[in-house]
Amino acid sequence: MPELATPRQNFSTADMQAQLDALKQENIELRSRLQICEQSQAERQLDDRDSTLEHRLLEATAEVVNALLTASVFDKAVNTALQIMGAALDTDCVWVIEYFDKPADSSSV
Repeated sequence: MPELATPRQNFSTADMQAQLDALKQENIELRSRLQICEQSQAERQLDDRDSTLEHRLLEATAEVVNALLTASVFDKAVNTALQIMGAALDTDCVWVIEYFDKPADSSSV
């Protein structure tokens, strides 16, 4: 890193320009390093968020299986399972939708 000028030193315009150029180059290098660090930090935060969500979903799955296997009343078990899934996904509402394929032969309907 170039030495900075002190008030007592006399520098020529060329010396000052060389020092300014060196400082600009150092600034470019530092900005590049900062950008790399910020990208790395953002990637780590995404990984942490993904693993936290994955962990919550795995725990919720275990709770849902337990609720479905241990409840004696089917409707209560399903409602409990939906509540657990909704809480794990941090949602206000969970829907169950039944999908039917359209039959190829419409006369069978």
